[in-house]
Amino acid sequence: MTEAALKKRGTEFYRAAQIALKRKSHLDFIRHCWSRPEPYVVGRHTRAICAKVDEIMGKLKAGQTTFTVIKVPFRHGKSEILVRNLIPHFMGEFPDSELMLTSYGADLSEDFSRDARTLIRSPAFQELYPDVKLSQESASVSEWRIADHRGRVRVMGLGGPLPGRGYHLGICDDYLRGEVEAMSQSIRDARWNSFSNDFLTRRAPVSATIVGATPRHVDDLIGRIEKAMKDDPEFPRFDFITFPAFSDDYETGTLFPERFPMQWYVTQRATIRARYGEHGVAALLQCEPTAREGGLLKTNKIQYHDLLEFPQYLQWARIWDLAHTEKQRVKADPDYTVGILMAFDLLGDTPHLWIKDVVRVRESAPKRDEIIESTTERDGPYVRVGILCGTDSKDAYETLSASLSGTRSIEPLAEHGDKVVRATPLEALFEAGNVHLPTGCDWTHEFVAEVGAFPRGAHDDQVDPLSGGAVMLGLVDWQPENDAAVRLLAGARIYG
Repeated sequence: MTEAALKKRGTEFYRAAQIALKRKSHLDFIRHCWSRPEPYVVGRHTRAICAKVDEIMGKLKAGQTTFTVIKVPFRHGKSEILVRNLIPHFMGEFPDSELMLTSYGADLSEDFSRDARTLIRSPAFQELYPDVKLSQESASVSEWRIADHRGRVRVMGLGGPLPGRGYHLGICDDYLRGEVEAMSQSIRDARWNSFSNDFLTRRAPVSATIVGATPRHVDDLIGRIEKAMKDDPEFPRFDFITFPAFSDDYETGTLFPERFPMQWYVTQRATIRARYGEHGVAALLQCEPTAREGGLLKTNKIQYHDLLEFPQYLQWARIWDLAHTEKQRVKADPDYTVGILMAFDLLGDTPHLWIKDVVRVRESAPKRDEIIESTTERDGPYVRVGILCGTDSKDAYETLSASLSGTRSIEPLAEHGDKVVRATPLEALFEAGNVHLPTGCDWTHEFVAEVGAFPRGAHDDQVDPLSGGAVMLGLVDWQPENDAAVRLLAGARIYG
């Protein structure tokens, strides 16, 4: 074989390998088919979602059914990954399979359908899948087919009946149009009925179901999926992936610094908070909606202040709730170790709760203890330290007491009775708007989300220290002879 022939064969081999890679990797597929003048910006969530898509398609080829929920803040490219590019990529890989797309309205779904068809016609797509072309016989925007194959794509709105056959890949994207629909019980009911009774029932024996959205309400479609999974062990087991806008797990503190500067996130948070309160921040940015009504601790009346506005005469305490047991630290959604720096103002006509700082971590016991020690040192000698001590907390408490011996004493706080009963004395403070948080702190939205969801939320790690602090700082006195009986030292001032 001549040198020219070898070089040609090497070039062809390299090109074939590149094509195979771009077909296998959803991220590489998007980059290859990207046709807009601006570059495609990739963030940590982009890579994670694309990797999940690769996993889903790999399992589908292996004959495994999957169910996935992906929660992402608005404007972070979710639909670009899960709809505009996934439809053509899926049809390229599975030209004999059926795909169904649904969203809050047929107009949105049809827009996505047009984009997907345009991409399939593009030279970049044809380079990867030269045998996958649109059928001229069935090419309406709401339903189209792959020429010389059995593959079919149907798009429609969610909320009414879903005509057609079924799907091997079903995508439900943005099932609520906005705040008005989110607050409508009848619309939420209609979306859920259409999803559960019509959409999910169209699954092929081996299929993939993907729900992608920015959740807006604890009782929306994603919330009902979570509830159905808890209530019925036979309901499909969805895998949940959440990408909050703000998190201490991110190097920069925000999800997508490659596209949005910190100021964008800060102003978005302030704008949403001004219009919808912390509930809006929890939903639209953190992707963890909280109960707006019916929760024990009403968070809609929390007041926010600059730290300089906090009273100077308060007696502060840092209350710790330790995720110390093996079960708490290794379960699928582990508990957090939480330390809340708090104080009660009992001098006025009614008590007020002031919260200056929250430390919330998931760490091994040695690292956890190290964080507690450094936090105690940072708080200073005039801040009291309390640790909630349940029946299995003795070892952790004794270890920390020994490590801080000579610098600070730790006060053990017994956990009496039911969590809800312990938190009940705080209910009136939240209801009266007598709870105060600092502005400009990344931890506030997670705190408000968890407290607002109590007692139905996934975690209560930030509620228990509040209850313990109420005892330690003199708001509440527990009656040892009856755990359910609580005497409020300032009861008359709270309840009148």
